Amino acid sequence: GRLQTAVQCNQQKFIAHPLSQHCLQQMWHYSFPQWRQLGWVLKVLVAAGIGVTLPVLALLYWVMPTGKFGKWMKTPVVKCILYLVSYVTFLVFICLATVEKLTAPQLDNTQVAAADFNLP
Repeated sequence: GRLQTAVQCNQQKFIAHPLSQHCLQQMWHYSFPQWRQLGWVLKVLVAAGIGVTLPVLALLYWVMPTGKFGKWMKTPVVKCILYLVSYVTFLVFICLATVEKLTAPQLDNTQVAAADFNLP
């Protein structure tokens, strides 16, 4: 409603008001209100738990996208955690591939030529 219109019209004073900020926080945490009360250690543990169970959560969401579980998965906080976990996983795989390439034994031209003749 009004808050979205204020964002679109770039009404910074209205958006910066404490009541608008409270409304934004409620919209951000609407299906996961406990997130605000958690300490940083518990937030990290919850994010790690969501990250470890990401494949299972994706399958469950695929099977039942509506209802409480679907609404929880659509919460901006959970979406942010899922995007973050996916991105970190991608970066870990990139790093592992780079390390594997750097530590793999390098073949010189004579070994490559010899290997070509031994093909079945």
